[in-house]
Amino acid sequence: MVLTIIFGIHIAPTYPDFIAGYPGWSATGKWQDLAAGPAFILALVMSAAGLGRRIIIEREGDLPSPEREAFSRQLLYWSLPALMGALLLVGHPETDSRLFYLSGISVMVVSFIARQSSETNGLSPAESGMALVCVWGLALSPFSVHLAATRFFLRDFASEKTAVHAAGLLLLCGMMALVFLGRYRPVIVRRLLPLALLVTQLTLSLFFLVLLPAGLIDPSGTLRHYPVTPALYIAVGAVTLAALVDVIRRYLRSAPAGTEASLYPLVSPWSLLALLMALHVGHTQPPIVSADDYHFGEILLSWWSWLNGAQPYTQYIPAHGIIDDYSTGFVSWLFLGGDAGTFSEGTRLAYAVMAIPTFFALRRTTSSTLLSFMALYAFEGRLVWLFFTLFLALWFDQALWRRPGRWLIVWCYSVPVLLLGVPAQGALLIAAATPTALLAVWRWWHSPARQDWKQGALALAVLLALLLATPAASMILQGLIYLRENGPINQLAYGIGWALSWTTPAARSVLMYDLARMSWMPVAAFCAYAVFCSMRRRPFPGVSLRVAALGLIFCLLMIPYTMGRIDPVGTSRTGVVSLFCWTLLLPIMCHACGPRIANVKALLLLLMALAGGLLGSPPAELSNLRSVAHANIQTPPMRDVAAAGLPRLGMGYFYDDHWRRLVSVAHILNTELPPRSPYLDLTSRNGLYFYTDRPPLLPVTAAYNMAPLSQQQKAVDIVSRKRPALALLEVDNIVHDGGGLALRAPVLYRYAMQHYTPEMNDGYVIGHLDSWTKPARLLAYAQDALIDARWDHGVDRNAPMIAVSDHNSLPLLQPGDEVTLASGERRAIRSLNLAENIVTLTGTQLKAAEGRVLTIAIPPARTAQYRTALQERAFAIHDLQMLPAAWGRSWASLQRRTTDERPIAPSPVDTHDIRAAGGVWQIAGPDPQLVFDISSLKTSGAARGMLHFDFECLSASSTPRIQIFWWGDAEGGASEAHSLVFTAGDSKGAMAVPLDSQPSWWNLKQVSRLRIDLDTAGACGAIVVKNLTLSQR
Repeated sequence: MVLTIIFGIHIAPTYPDFIAGYPGWSATGKWQDLAAGPAFILALVMSAAGLGRRIIIEREGDLPSPEREAFSRQLLYWSLPALMGALLLVGHPETDSRLFYLSGISVMVVSFIARQSSETNGLSPAESGMALVCVWGLALSPFSVHLAATRFFLRDFASEKTAVHAAGLLLLCGMMALVFLGRYRPVIVRRLLPLALLVTQLTLSLFFLVLLPAGLIDPSGTLRHYPVTPALYIAVGAVTLAALVDVIRRYLRSAPAGTEASLYPLVSPWSLLALLMALHVGHTQPPIVSADDYHFGEILLSWWSWLNGAQPYTQYIPAHGIIDDYSTGFVSWLFLGGDAGTFSEGTRLAYAVMAIPTFFALRRTTSSTLLSFMALYAFEGRLVWLFFTLFLALWFDQALWRRPGRWLIVWCYSVPVLLLGVPAQGALLIAAATPTALLAVWRWWHSPARQDWKQGALALAVLLALLLATPAASMILQGLIYLRENGPINQLAYGIGWALSWTTPAARSVLMYDLARMSWMPVAAFCAYAVFCSMRRRPFPGVSLRVAALGLIFCLLMIPYTMGRIDPVGTSRTGVVSLFCWTLLLPIMCHACGPRIANVKALLLLLMALAGGLLGSPPAELSNLRSVAHANIQTPPMRDVAAAGLPRLGMGYFYDDHWRRLVSVAHILNTELPPRSPYLDLTSRNGLYFYTDRPPLLPVTAAYNMAPLSQQQKAVDIVSRKRPALALLEVDNIVHDGGGLALRAPVLYRYAMQHYTPEMNDGYVIGHLDSWTKPARLLAYAQDALIDARWDHGVDRNAPMIAVSDHNSLPLLQPGDEVTLASGERRAIRSLNLAENIVTLTGTQLKAAEGRVLTIAIPPARTAQYRTALQERAFAIHDLQMLPAAWGRSWASLQRRTTDERPIAPSPVDTHDIRAAGGVWQIAGPDPQLVFDISSLKTSGAARGMLHFDFECLSASSTPRIQIFWWGDAEGGASEAHSLVFTAGDSKGAMAVPLDSQPSWWNLKQVSRLRIDLDTAGACGAIVVKNLTLSQR
């Protein structure tokens, strides 16, 4: 706190001369840095002396033993905000400094009042702590009251400064009154505490109203509102009313004032939950539509597909399960209408919907409102972890465990719900709980009366009937099939190694953070030690074997998920799992072990603060509580979605590139297809299905997610049967680490190459089903928004010139190509200005309506070249990096996946800058080449496309790079367009090169030559290239 105060004071330095330096350039000073050390040392000594004196007082017996424990707890409780704030600084330098003030002032007040505790009628530490809660809570009342006024009347009744000043005045007066009365008139404080708690909690309960969205003001000053449905008003009104009723009910039923026992029943969990909502999800989110059509598309499509009749897992496969992928869409649809612009706001509402039952589940299991509040306050992660917490709290419920028959009923009903909610991690949680279920079976079987067997049989019969009478059974089965298909390849398809975290420059300075991300390991280690002790008949004190076993098995089963993808910067999966273990799993496990372990609440709170501070994002900024009360928020400029013909967008802000892409794709689809007619998307921009209001054709909507061959074959079967007339081949494709369609989904890639004729339309590549015999064409559009003295919607006012809207079309054209205007008139291209993206036509000047759309005919002589160029643009990745080396190392297993393998003659027919010497090829120049004749194989590029050979780099000085060229048909020789490069990796090993991933190879009817170049001639003194084969993968 002292450092925060010092760095918050700005004193301009005095310059003895005209000196230029960093302090001058930035108008800063250095006195804070010089004063920080002495101030920190002085504060540390004084605080240590003060705490030391308190410890001495306690040891001398001035405080009774219960009072000493209560005082220690109060010190811990009020130190937690500062602890979290300090740890948040590790990854979030912008953390709110008010956290330190809150802790520092509170600790000093509690310590001051505690000095009077040993005297007759003095306030106990618990009473002083509760009084301090009332002071802070009442200081927040201006914001909660202002929030209620703005949400009901939709306008600000007072400025933010007024609320801040009122809060500051209440805080100052409250602290002064508490210090004085707590020290000299404790009886008055004790008498007023119940009423103060009532008022405090009533005002805190109003923070539930943050779930009603604020108004939206764009830069033009236009006021808009989210299309809130009555359901949201009813839901928010219900929880707010429940909170107010519970607070009043507790006050009316409380014990007579003047006893400490009368305070705790007054504390309503609803009021703390309302405060949690304000801190965690208090801010209305602006309607910004994400440009990531892949990840955002998964959220958009899930619930919308359900509304269109697609069942989960059978007709539409949510990549992360129903809980993660459907929740936001469902909440947005239920509360906000379900347009794309509402999903950012729907995300925070979905968290609230899941957090409320999780909070009460934690409270029932731990019997602690404060612990439940802290758990959700510190946790930051996907909704699925809150979903898991509901089941863990249910399984570890002590009252339920005492009835093993009923526990088994609950567990049996939990299994299908978990598998439907999130098949992958849900199956792991079920597996971890299976030994506990077997123990429950054993306990039930050996119980004297075997109670509940009739109820159990009836419940299981009802469950079986529900599974058979509804689509649930088939959904679970298909979900498990999807899990089985993805399980073996998940690490290779989506994994990121931990080593990258240690080599990425941005990650080197966060060693402490990276260690915190892996802190789930100590939890697993503790569970393992407890299990080991129990097996040695020396149980760990107070720890239940069933609880420790479940925790250990779950942590171990989660290793493929936890360690499978470790992003170098960010919380990643490891950090989220660690947060889950410390903030949600561990408290439930401790309280499931019985009262002896449950008494470590203070330690659990400390661990939660540590985990939340190091791994969480900072929802703890107190500035949230003053800004959530605004009637309106500022938003970026909104788009005119009605004029664009995109019915599912709704109100929202779209990035420029994203908007142009959406409008262009919508125009293409509406021109080429009837309304709601399906198309085949090969771009992994699956959000386009939602935006254009066209239901997905395939259960797995993104090609990036189709790594398993079985899924690719299912997709091809569906496409072959339904035969969509149009495919999107290239629309700024999302490839991530999959390398594009040709490498990620080769079966689907081959089908597209065989059946979809490529065409350039407005800068994007589309495919028409089996239209190879039709004349090739290219569609280009004028820049409609270009309007000035020279241009009229992209058409020159004085000359036959058109500014084309995309930068991809012109390089494919040539002067002389025939152009058909929108009016039907035919002209020719006179010249192309690639730098300014302008096409000049023959003839006289054009009207704007004539030049808006250009249909350019591609001459038959260039048709094959034009279509191959479009396919290359859509599918080709010319730099394969180390993929051939990685596949080559696993050739023993991959060779079984290839067919029709044919050897290539080992002797090259031509060489360059290389000579044979003793069985190796000696490098003799800057461009070493080996040319092999493969015409004798009489193969086409589509028939065989996997090149395998053994490579060795002798006298290696650096990592070699290899470039492979090919040619055939009427081609006269090698060209850069018909080549690929890769890094050989080790100096010796097999290489497996997917030549068929390049459309220029695939389209060859007869491949005649193959050339292997050592692209880095200086990397090797000599090379060995042998055992060349060509096969089909």
